[in-house]
Amino acid sequence: VFDGLNISRKLVLFDNNGNIDPSFNMALLNYQPNNVIVQPDNKIVLVKLSQLADASLIRLNSDGTVDPTFNVGTGFKQTANLGRISSIDLQPNGDFIVCGLFDKYNEIAAKNRIRINSNGVFDPTFNYQSIDNDDTLTYIQLQDDGTILGSFYINSPDTFILYCFARLDATGYIIENKHLFTTTKVNKIVKKSDTEIM
Repeated sequence: VFDGLNISRKLVLFDNNGNIDPSFNMALLNYQPNNVIVQPDNKIVLVKLSQLADASLIRLNSDGTVDPTFNVGTGFKQTANLGRISSIDLQPNGDFIVCGLFDKYNEIAAKNRIRINSNGVFDPTFNYQSIDNDDTLTYIQLQDDGTILGSFYINSPDTFILYCFARLDATGYIIENKHLFTTTKVNKIVKKSDTEIM
């Protein structure tokens, strides 16, 4: 929302006609909301990004008020720089897969991708520390069979960035021989049919 030279951030709900729904809490936000996910129960999960703080997640009730049952603690931290979340997706059971640039989640050592449950609790059964995690996963999309499609970038031995499009199994490990190397970053994945993706 622009107001002269001042910029404020709000999350706005529109009805089917494009009108702002006044029943939705539109309080000013002190962070940049990103990667909005609407759960089946209409609760809303937001990625909180800031130029001054590490990335975090927040969940809102359907009326826009904060859901206190969702707690990510200190959020996503990175030793050298601020922690960042690049993508998040929701599993059918309500768990979240989160990827980005971080080496801690709520003070637990976890590198670049994790799974948390519906209340924000860390799931140690998901790959969160393997050597694969040196590659930066920038976008993910969960598939019906439980596998994960993802876009990576890899710093190659020749010091240039190599992008790749890969499939991970349901526990977060890269499936062998599924790399499709590209010269540009994959920003979005859309399922076209049971056998095709775009």
